[in-house]
Amino acid sequence: MSSKPSTCTSTAAAVAVACFTWSKGGRWFKSNFSPLFLLTLMLLGGCGQSSDDSSAGLLVSAKSYIERKDPKAAVIQLKRLLQKNPELAEARFLLGQILLNNGDAAVAEVELRKALELKHPRDLTLPPLARAMLMQGASLRVIESYASTELTQPTASADLQTSLAKAYFNKGDRLRGEAALTAALKLAPRHAPARMLQAHHLAANGQNEAALAVVAELIKSVQEDADAWLLQGELLATTQAVASQVAVAKAIESFQQALRLKADLVGAHTGIISTRMAQQDYAAAQTAFKAMAKVLPAHRQTLHYEALLALHNGDLRGAQQLADKVLSTEPSNPTSMQLAGTVALQAGNLNKAAALFANALQITPGNPVLRRLLARSYLRSSQPALALATLQPLLLKGDADAELLTLSGLAHQQSGQPQQAKKLFAAAAKLKPDDSRLRGVLAYSRLGEGEDEASQAIKDLQVLAAADKAGGESDQALITALLQRRKFETALRALDALEKKQPDKALASLLRGQLALARGDIAAARTNFERAIVIAPSDFPAYAALAALDLQDQDVDHARKRFEALLKHDAQSPRALVALAGFRARDSGSKEDVNKLLAGAVSADPTKPETRLLLINQHLQNQDLKLALAAAQDGVAALPNEAIMIDALGRVQLAARDFNQAAVAFKQLAALQAKSPLPLMSLAQVSVAMKDLPAAINHLNRALALRPGFLPAMQGLIDLQLASGHAEQALKLAREIQKLQPQEAVGYAAEAAVQTNLKQWDAAAATYRMALLRAKFANGLAIKLHTVLVAGGKTSEAEKFAADWLKSYPQDGFFLLYLGELAMTRQDYPSAETRLLEVARLDPDNAAVQNNLAWVLMQLKKPGAAAHAEKANSLRPKQPAFLDTWAQALAEEKQFAKAVAVQAQALELQPDNPIIKLSLARLYLKAGNKPMAKAQLDQLAALGNLFAGQNQVDELRKSL
Repeated sequence: MSSKPSTCTSTAAAVAVACFTWSKGGRWFKSNFSPLFLLTLMLLGGCGQSSDDSSAGLLVSAKSYIERKDPKAAVIQLKRLLQKNPELAEARFLLGQILLNNGDAAVAEVELRKALELKHPRDLTLPPLARAMLMQGASLRVIESYASTELTQPTASADLQTSLAKAYFNKGDRLRGEAALTAALKLAPRHAPARMLQAHHLAANGQNEAALAVVAELIKSVQEDADAWLLQGELLATTQAVASQVAVAKAIESFQQALRLKADLVGAHTGIISTRMAQQDYAAAQTAFKAMAKVLPAHRQTLHYEALLALHNGDLRGAQQLADKVLSTEPSNPTSMQLAGTVALQAGNLNKAAALFANALQITPGNPVLRRLLARSYLRSSQPALALATLQPLLLKGDADAELLTLSGLAHQQSGQPQQAKKLFAAAAKLKPDDSRLRGVLAYSRLGEGEDEASQAIKDLQVLAAADKAGGESDQALITALLQRRKFETALRALDALEKKQPDKALASLLRGQLALARGDIAAARTNFERAIVIAPSDFPAYAALAALDLQDQDVDHARKRFEALLKHDAQSPRALVALAGFRARDSGSKEDVNKLLAGAVSADPTKPETRLLLINQHLQNQDLKLALAAAQDGVAALPNEAIMIDALGRVQLAARDFNQAAVAFKQLAALQAKSPLPLMSLAQVSVAMKDLPAAINHLNRALALRPGFLPAMQGLIDLQLASGHAEQALKLAREIQKLQPQEAVGYAAEAAVQTNLKQWDAAAATYRMALLRAKFANGLAIKLHTVLVAGGKTSEAEKFAADWLKSYPQDGFFLLYLGELAMTRQDYPSAETRLLEVARLDPDNAAVQNNLAWVLMQLKKPGAAAHAEKANSLRPKQPAFLDTWAQALAEEKQFAKAVAVQAQALELQPDNPIIKLSLARLYLKAGNKPMAKAQLDQLAALGNLFAGQNQVDELRKSL
């Protein structure tokens, strides 16, 4: 009977057996493990410590998992090992490599840097470290770090030079990129990554056939290289637009071969998905996505394509959440920015889209897709000059495709250059004659080219609409064109056709309503909008159109009920909740009701930043800073990469005087909008609040470096230079503005403001006159000119100017009000009365004017003061200053009881205001109520030196 083998012996035996396989022919076949490796395992299995627990055992185990292509198990072992021995350089290196291969570039960089710090060989560590940096979009860091680095091993040097070449290409530096690529191929002619980059570069320069030849040659030598098959698929996929379905099929076949060799190869999965999406075969794309999600469930690219498919399926909210999640993990990755920007563009969040595309393009200026997307965002926000500037590098290449020509055409169209736009649209349509959308754009561009051209354009749109059996853009474009040209009968026939195509949709009824409005038939418009509601009871546009008609009829109550009715069908309709909040605020409803409705709109669509902004502004308007801060913080937590939310948080923190946190928010915004001067303007505002004028000046100078000639920054700098005592610098800036905008008043007004600050009254007056020559109507400048004339002792000249101005602009209430208030400060009450009565005639509902008029009439001992004060309070209720004026006016008319009641209301609103208490004490004395007067005076006396009017208090107390 044999004895039981020891643990160490049985372990070694098990390991040895595991290293061989038994064939059907009865022969032993050796596995891929080397004899040295087997010997090591048997020795480790010997005595003492279990191989699973020793550092050496864990390292060997991790390497065995790597050889068996089980990276998850290898990571577990390496992490166990690093817990025991965190200073083990080789373990750090292996972990970094696995993380890099899995696409986790940021963490991989951390591990590889630690390995380097722990003296792991540079030849082994630097090449993957550079690749990790590249994967994060850090091309500039790669160049700065390794442009002069030399390694000893040719293959390692070739690998690093390949990364440098990629970095140079990403930054648009073609010459240095080609030099680095040449150096890599010279060091290691068969280095696969360099050969593949060579193919990529050839393809990027339009040499697709040459690129495919390089890859085909590479595949011959490395048939088991999944990356080579992947590249071949990518190159074939790029030819699909101009080649045939054959190229597409070959591309898919290459991607699938890559996946057979490496099932979790990210690029192969994404290649199949993107190719299917480009073919608009979304069912096949969804199937390919499921295959990817199965093997790479948490990968960033999996989330990326999940977001794109959600966007295609109309799940905008889901797409936004996924895109923000991708961006939050790699905020500096241009691909992540492009995804988030694409979703923002689709959602209509144009500022966010433009900021993301611009930042991504700054990292990869050679990316043509990003340029087109950025141009689209500019066009959507009506900024054609920026769109054209963005497209210019692509247009200069001279090989514009239909999409590029169309975008350029739209930019020229928005710029008021219809002929140039039409030429570009025609060239685009010639390149893609079967593209109905392009033909529609071309037709629409010809509508303003005279009657013959317009008639032909409408005929073209009619042909396109007839060919569109489902009803879509062509039908809408045709009907809109007919409505614009008031061809109502033809539009009705087009509407009939659209309604047959879409009998279960509300669009035709909505357009019929618009047609009826154009014809002035309000009753028919109502009927059609109401029919749209019957078809689609949860659709907002028809309710909004009906509410607009109600408001035209001054029927506010009925307009409000429209949205209440919508909420019965869709209780979570964010637009209806926002509209209803607007009505509540208009009707002076409680702030709690308005807050509740806006909060409900936020809950209904938490991805919409504009609704959150309404809620924040509502709290700010009510001076509820705590609620505003909570809403802003919630917004940033829900939408961490949304510029408008970060800006709102900074504004709230600034209002709450939490300057340090406001600065943090605006710095984050500046990083997100790296090319925008606006966050730097906000940072300057924070610095001013903190009384750090040098920092504020620095921020504004940085803003001007980003956008030279940016007027708000220049004007802000003028103010800051003056506040800092640097008048010459301020004057220099004002004159720079004059050079930039010689026909505008702004530069001269800025110079005059500097001269006013220096009390150079004559010079200021002369410069203000120059400003007024350049401004058609600027009562603000007129007031400033009058002010400096008065300050300079030119009273008669000031009076003549005022008379001339009012002769030219007799209805200028703003200037009249200024003259009235100036007369009040001079105690020239007759003139003040005359001017204020003129303003009240022009603007009878101006509460401040009514209040001031009441005060002036009291000074003149004229009747009517109480009536004007009462009107002021009806127009602006619960204003302590207005209530105080009314109370004094009532006392002048001997209505002491009512005066006391009104003054008590003012005190209730401002219970700690000693001036109001003193006035109330006087009124109590006039009303004969000495006990109540004494109570108020005793409270004032108790304030001691905190109230400067103690002499008046003492005099009144003596009269008790």
